Amino acid sequence: MNGLTSGEEVFSFCKLLVGEKAWREKNGLDSGYIDLKYRKSLFNEAGGLNNACVYGYADRLKPLVDIIKECGGGLKILDAGCGCGSESLMMGLMNNAVVGIDLIPLRAAYASSRIDYFNSCVGNDKIDVHFFAKNILEYLPVENTFDIIWLMESISHIHPAEKFFKKAYDSLKGNGRLIIAESNSLNPVSWYRSYKIRGAASWYVSKKFKYVDVEEHDEVAEERMFTVFDLKKLLIAAGFCIEKVHMSGFIGSNIFPKAFINNIAVSGFMQKVQKVIQKMPVLKYAGANYTIVACRKG
Repeated sequence: MNGLTSGEEVFSFCKLLVGEKAWREKNGLDSGYIDLKYRKSLFNEAGGLNNACVYGYADRLKPLVDIIKECGGGLKILDAGCGCGSESLMMGLMNNAVVGIDLIPLRAAYASSRIDYFNSCVGNDKIDVHFFAKNILEYLPVENTFDIIWLMESISHIHPAEKFFKKAYDSLKGNGRLIIAESNSLNPVSWYRSYKIRGAASWYVSKKFKYVDVEEHDEVAEERMFTVFDLKKLLIAAGFCIEKVHMSGFIGSNIFPKAFINNIAVSGFMQKVQKVIQKMPVLKYAGANYTIVACRKG
């Protein structure tokens, strides 16, 4: 599309995130959510990018970005459980028509408030991105509508996931893809993080997200984690073919001090280690994250 690799595409987008905070403050908009979301995951203490963390983020997105770039853009994409909308906005910048859906109205409204900034980044053009607060199970159309349905850390909350997979299958165009990026329950760090969030050893159904100050809403799953193997079975049962499984999360961006992993030499070494582990038949399935690409049978 513009000669960038998938990793470079994500790095370029993350650079825009750094400028977004200042832009929002200049225009009298709340930047707290952006700061809270990325302070520990993408930004360093100086307010710039933490290279190791951005690399980890880019690696999770690699299957999605690779497919978009191979298609040359022009896709119709659904971001299911879009949160504050970052991936929706990135996909919009890559010349796609994107719909972001989130159950929480506050999140959908915040995501919508970000569109003007990213429009300002593309000059006279405007990105084709729209956000709505809806229950994804009620929103999904029955006809073949989307080229890609994307989920980032949201299948662990959609309830029941089995119903979502069947509806997602019907909502995709022939040979459309469902791409899921999720935490891996086989990884002890990911499992413990989910345990701390839900406050219980096993997942459960709730009508109120923990740590989100909103009124009761439709039922959601609290951190229903899947192994790669369990999720593949559910997808196949819904009619999908598994096109790719990409494991990531070996560089410890959530474990080691940010000052340590932001060191260029350390970051480079950790990235090399991740690439080695990703090729190891058994050990790779213990990564903290996975991204699964499931294809609709045309």
